[in-house]
Amino acid sequence: MDSSPNEPTSRSSPSFSQTINDLFYKGHGLKPLTLSQQTSNSIAKMTKYSCHIAFLKTCRDHDIIPRGLRLKDPIGNSKSGSIIHTASLSLLKERLNYYRTLFTQQQQLLKSALDKLQHLLNDNYYDKLLELNKRKSSVLFNTLLTKHDKKFSLLLLELNLPYLSPYSQLQSFNFNHPTISGPLKHTTPLIKPDNARRTVINLTDTQLSAPQTELLSLGLKFSPNEVKPKIGTIASTIESTTRSFDPAVENAIANDITTILQRPSTIKTNLKPHLSKALKSLQKQKKVLKITRVDKGNATVVMTQNQYNEKMLEHLDMDCYSPLKKDPTDSLTRKLDIILKKLLNDKKIDKTFYDSCRTTNPRRPQLYGLPKIHKPGNP
Repeated sequence: MDSSPNEPTSRSSPSFSQTINDLFYKGHGLKPLTLSQQTSNSIAKMTKYSCHIAFLKTCRDHDIIPRGLRLKDPIGNSKSGSIIHTASLSLLKERLNYYRTLFTQQQQLLKSALDKLQHLLNDNYYDKLLELNKRKSSVLFNTLLTKHDKKFSLLLLELNLPYLSPYSQLQSFNFNHPTISGPLKHTTPLIKPDNARRTVINLTDTQLSAPQTELLSLGLKFSPNEVKPKIGTIASTIESTTRSFDPAVENAIANDITTILQRPSTIKTNLKPHLSKALKSLQKQKKVLKITRVDKGNATVVMTQNQYNEKMLEHLDMDCYSPLKKDPTDSLTRKLDIILKKLLNDKKIDKTFYDSCRTTNPRRPQLYGLPKIHKPGNP
């Protein structure tokens, strides 16, 4: 049956472009065509921005930084990590505001275009245009939502966090108009994160106390201040270091150091009282516990000395090691001194370079191992 010239052709599932062509060929002119394309573009962008906003809000509320917004930590200790995390979180919030601004701009463009179209089109065409825009936006919205659900689940898996993704709780969402909040209005963590326990891995059967865990979460590069400096240790260390200096210089340094050490101590401890007690309790167990860092990552591992020794002995049983008859450290030091003296006498190096390359207190290399907790059969 032929369609009436004043009515759009009946189709089972008309596309947006087909409807636009209908509007154009039915004599509405080029202006409605341009405005209709503008409304389509604005709603598509608003849909995209609303999904980005929902994802960023979810990350923000769970205190998770998406990969693209993570700043590189050039130092790698616990304090710098905290600073970097705070800065990355600020960057996340700025990105969130950026998408909100873009959303508002498109919202204003959409309102202006719809107001103009309402005066140019009859109600039948105008309602049909809105319906097709709504349908197109719903498809795009669900596609992006699935993508962001996958991204957020990967973040939870990567960081090993005890959360449930709020995306998994969504029912079918009827998209009428994209909103700044999106469908995820409540993205509070289901379980409060325990940042300390994420960085301390206890492989022993002994339960660590909360202060001990908090102390170890500061990282192995954290250095507690000594309220009372160990003068004897400092003096012996300086003496061994200045032994190769000129006697007059050595005496002058010794006198200055003695004067400084005799002054009243003004050092303030950087540990709270409960952490100081935790440090002392761990020091008493240093013959039983082995505290080290992981092979990959920024976590602190607590294991027993027996666990550590067994793993190291397994490692030494490999064919890549062979025993030495004696310690070659002194012999290698003498050979190095002979070569350096010859180069100095031949004027191929100067005295400054000679002194910097000499080894006055040689130490033999030490074998150590780092647990691979990311592999089965750890440590």
